[in-house]
Amino acid sequence: MNGNDPNGGRQRGVTIIDIARAAGISKTTVSRVLNGEAGVAPATRTHVTEVAARLGYRANTAARSLRTRSSALVGFLVPHLNEVFSQQAERLSLELRHHGVDLVISTSDWDPVAEVEIVERMASRGVDALVLSLTSDRNPDVARLLKTIDPALVLLDREVRGIAADTVLTDQSGGVEGAVAHLVELGHERIGLISMTDVNRPGREVPAAWRRAGERAGLDFGPELNVALPRFDAASGASATGRLLAADVTAVIACVPEAAIAGVLFDLRDRGVSIPGDLSLVGYHEPVLASAKEPRIAAITRDYGEMGVIAGRLAITRLANRDQRPRIETVGTGFVPASSTAPPRRS
Repeated sequence: MNGNDPNGGRQRGVTIIDIARAAGISKTTVSRVLNGEAGVAPATRTHVTEVAARLGYRANTAARSLRTRSSALVGFLVPHLNEVFSQQAERLSLELRHHGVDLVISTSDWDPVAEVEIVERMASRGVDALVLSLTSDRNPDVARLLKTIDPALVLLDREVRGIAADTVLTDQSGGVEGAVAHLVELGHERIGLISMTDVNRPGREVPAAWRRAGERAGLDFGPELNVALPRFDAASGASATGRLLAADVTAVIACVPEAAIAGVLFDLRDRGVSIPGDLSLVGYHEPVLASAKEPRIAAITRDYGEMGVIAGRLAITRLANRDQRPRIETVGTGFVPASSTAPPRRS
């Protein structure tokens, strides 16, 4: 219904009144749905959205921004656009799009200093909300900045001291403890861990879950069995592999991004170490293409896309009610066994 009419004149755009009339409900309710406000029944929201789409409604976001001082933009800061963060970004974007909000993405390349600059720029350019997956949630400069900026905040698997924000967390215990229990059942006692450093929440939670699982099995996982990586490239993964092999591990759990896990695989290949004959390996969210090869890598898994959906929902409802108490939602992890694990080779 937008565009030129058959007589060469310009048709007026579809209005809220048109949608209300076609949907058989009040224009106030239609306005609340189109502006992404809370307090509308899901069935009503779906009905209004479908009617608006059928009539060819196009939101005038520029006019709405002038009326509401809203940019209809959410900023998403991630350390790197790997498969994990790409999945989160895609689902976050789709969730926001349902409410007429678009996503702006920036990456820090795992640089805590750059993150401060990026957050400051996004806030100054008027985004309505920020979804943050920080390289370091212990950076005091980030904490100070977040206390002073206006956009609504959603933290993605991060906890910043002194900041009360809506948060999506990962419960690492199910996947990590499941992987350790599986390896112990196969007969492994020297189980190494490659993790992030403790400057962010996963780097604290994963080793804690690994140690708990070891204690439950009556094993003492000493510090020499945990290599924490400050960067996540192939060279870092290869270096971690060498350190763990020197510690006589018979299995490795690699809870790091796929670039570092690729370095583990490259290093094992170059050393002539077979999987699982010489070493059992568990990865962290094995990519789809990698799962097609043999041996298929056993993996700790979580629904990364669902984390994006939840973050989007938290951002939208926060914008509708800035005074509500901060909310925390948690996504669990699981363990999927595969052919990359086997009983340790006996000398």
